[in-house]
Amino acid sequence: MHYNYANFLRDSARPELAKSHYHKALKLWPTYASAHNNLGTLLSNEREAEQHFLAAIKYSADHVNAHYNLGQLYRKSNRSSESEHMLKRCIALEPRFTPAYIELAKLRGPNDRSISHLLKQVVELNPGDPYYAATLGRWLQEKRSHSEALHYYWKSLRISPSHQEAVVGAARLLRKFGQSHDFSS
Repeated sequence: MHYNYANFLRDSARPELAKSHYHKALKLWPTYASAHNNLGTLLSNEREAEQHFLAAIKYSADHVNAHYNLGQLYRKSNRSSESEHMLKRCIALEPRFTPAYIELAKLRGPNDRSISHLLKQVVELNPGDPYYAATLGRWLQEKRSHSEALHYYWKSLRISPSHQEAVVGAARLLRKFGQSHDFSS
């Protein structure tokens, strides 16, 4: 009961009261992995949050969200190798978990060429979402892969003809190079 009420409080933007009920739930059931994970997301003390994410993983080794949340915490704490390990584990547990790919791309930074592969996987995982295709288009445009960028902008526009980022990105490329220009440069 405390766990469910804590979830309601968290979703109702009442984090302090939610924390109290997660603590009560953990007193009643100390091995409840999801309570540890959810409490960890509300804590501002990084060490305490880390301990709760680790406890969630200890009690449920395949807890995807705990791996993801710990990966985020490590990235924000500049613990890159630990973050990458957690995010890769998250993807191994749930290959369709889009947020882990995005977090891994953030971790690697904008100049890492492996980001192209990560973002392409995200587009494949979310074929009906124009945001991811446009995001990949923007990244490719920044890397001067203009033809491929235009391909992903068009992909985004096929999903949502008014998607602003895709409209603007495609328009800029077409204006810069013309409609029949070789985009490979």
